[in-house]
Amino acid sequence: MKKGKIPKRWQEVLSKIESKEEANHKLAIIEADVLLDGVLAKMGYLGETLSEKLEKIQPSALSTVSELRQAHYVKNNILHDPDFNLSPQKAREVIDSYEKVLKELDVL
Repeated sequence: MKKGKIPKRWQEVLSKIESKEEANHKLAIIEADVLLDGVLAKMGYLGETLSEKLEKIQPSALSTVSELRQAHYVKNNILHDPDFNLSPQKAREVIDSYEKVLKELDVL
């Protein structure tokens, strides 16, 4: 897969995670999740949502899939729980998980 716009979009995610604002950290995670969903769709993983795509990915195909599932779970908490608190450390861990997956998929 061509790297194309992915590194530029990833830099936008990283700039949000460097912010001191929790809202920016949450937005970075949401954007990382959307980015990865698009990458997986282009790679031929089927499913309406990232959750559906993740159900079909075996660790033998993507060694970082369990980390990705945990990161996606945090993203879902951000979207569905208005009281969800996200520490800067947890936000960084989640973004690092998305980055590992994007590197394993060779788009970063």
